[in-house]
Amino acid sequence: MAEWIPLIQALAWPVVALIGIIILGPGGVLLKFANSITGAISDFRKSLPELEKTALTLRADVNTLSERSKELSSGFSTQVRELEERIDAVSLKLTESFSDVKVVLEDLERSKIAEGQAEINKAVEAEVGASAPPDNNDPSTVVLSPEEMWESIRSSWYGLIEVFRARLGSSIPYDGRQIGALAWRLADGRRNNPIAGSDAALVANLHSQFKRFSRLQTSKDEWLTPALHEDFIRGVALAVRGLQ
Repeated sequence: MAEWIPLIQALAWPVVALIGIIILGPGGVLLKFANSITGAISDFRKSLPELEKTALTLRADVNTLSERSKELSSGFSTQVRELEERIDAVSLKLTESFSDVKVVLEDLERSKIAEGQAEINKAVEAEVGASAPPDNNDPSTVVLSPEEMWESIRSSWYGLIEVFRARLGSSIPYDGRQIGALAWRLADGRRNNPIAGSDAALVANLHSQFKRFSRLQTSKDEWLTPALHEDFIRGVALAVRGLQ
């Protein structure tokens, strides 16, 4: 054993050197790796100011974008409010214009009512005995409200329509929009037992007058008078006699 100790001592450092060469390699792998790490850390430290500058620039851009977005949003809201105000103004103007047009049309309808009343009166006055009002509808003895007069007009008109449809029979199809034209067909001399032309004209005038009444019935308190009511009722009574 004593003989091996000097041999081991002699081989110790060469063995350590050999192990170092094996681990580190002939090119000093660990040394190169350590140098690479050191270089990377050094490069990272050198790039820190540039990264910081980039981060600051990015933050500034983000802040600018945020402010711009707020400005755009505020501007858009302002434009929307202005647009809404313009729409409201235009809507109000249109409403006022429509109201004016409605007033003009109602005035025109009322003037037409006077014309229709004159035509009906002419037919009634030309008929002997037509001055007497129909039974139970004498406006000189019964005071009616505008609503009651309107209901009386409607009732008498629909009673006339029943008689009119019966006179048309099955040979002429009924069309409520063309009552005047249908009445003139009944006055055609080529028909058996035609009605008088004056009766056809009266039916047509009554139909036009009833349509005017219907269009203005919401404001009947302003224009529906006992005289209008009386004239219409008498005209209907005369037309019914002419159709029977």
